Amino acid sequence: MVKRQDNIGYMIRHLITVNLPDPLPQAERGNSKNTLYFSGDGTATQIDYLDSTPVTSGFVEVYVDDVLKTKDVHYTFDTTNLQVKWDLGFNPTDNKSNIKVIYQAIKRMIYDDHPFLSQSHWPRISVDLINQEYKTYAVGEYQNYTAGVGNLVTCKFNIIIRHRKNPNYYTFDDYKRKNIELINAMCEHLKDYMNTNRTPCPWEIWDWSYDGSTRRREEEMEGVLRKDNAITVRYFDKS
Repeated sequence: MVKRQDNIGYMIRHLITVNLPDPLPQAERGNSKNTLYFSGDGTATQIDYLDSTPVTSGFVEVYVDDVLKTKDVHYTFDTTNLQVKWDLGFNPTDNKSNIKVIYQAIKRMIYDDHPFLSQSHWPRISVDLINQEYKTYAVGEYQNYTAGVGNLVTCKFNIIIRHRKNPNYYTFDDYKRKNIELINAMCEHLKDYMNTNRTPCPWEIWDWSYDGSTRRREEEMEGVLRKDNAITVRYFDKS
């Protein structure tokens, strides 16, 4: 598998979606049909990762090479970890974008965007790639081959949490919070998740670190509260 920055950014959004609770109730966030494409690798260990949470008892259709497959016969639809698992004996063919997943999903809290100030669904999170550094190993240079092969890539991301100031309280980690207190609690939850899951890191991430948060005030004149969470992610770009 060759990993690129879009793979890593997608997986960071996936992992935050699974592990950072959405303070906005599902009824307010709303739901819609979501369609995703994945590429088969021909193995029995393939897992496809969803980018939004399925609605409880909502519809799901999965196609491989334009043929509809049956849930719990050909694949497992894991609504807790947001995964399509090919663990029941059917292996999707090795091809590009030949798996199509259509399902009813809760509208995302996590976007890769700068939201319009008129946006109605808050809080919102953006995953912003800042930069990348590649280290190519030379002949005779030590490398930890148990960690991966290829270039060791270091990516720095900003996890931007925004919330529109309002008088409402939201339940997060069992407590009622509002405005900047809510954002602070979400940042703390993100930090705790990353620190707890650093050894080992999830998926094929070799190492990551939570580097701190900064309050940004340039949007507060428009009523939007914001904190930026700096994280560093390291991975080998082949596996």
